[in-house]
Amino acid sequence: MHLHFLGICGKDMGGIAVALAREGWVVTGSDDQCYAPMSEYLPACGVRVFTPYDAGNIPADVDWVVVGKRVAADNPELRHVVEEGIPHCSFPRLLHDHF
Repeated sequence: MHLHFLGICGKDMGGIAVALAREGWVVTGSDDQCYAPMSEYLPACGVRVFTPYDAGNIPADVDWVVVGKRVAADNPELRHVVEEGIPHCSFPRLLHDHF
């Protein structure tokens, strides 16, 4: 399963992304900015991070997109996800369903 996180550089989203990567999921994500320590921690854990937001950041093989609470409706990646009908959920929904 390939998950892509919108807003991955937040401490909660990043931490869960790493936990899922350690479970064997393919995890990528994007954010408008990514600073240390997350900019170093996520790649070191096998999580590829894209900045800034761009519709082209959504991997073609993505199975599910997790949307952070600060991602606005006009975000280019979120618009692409909705327009293409890519399955997506909120971060709290992921926590509820998986953990």
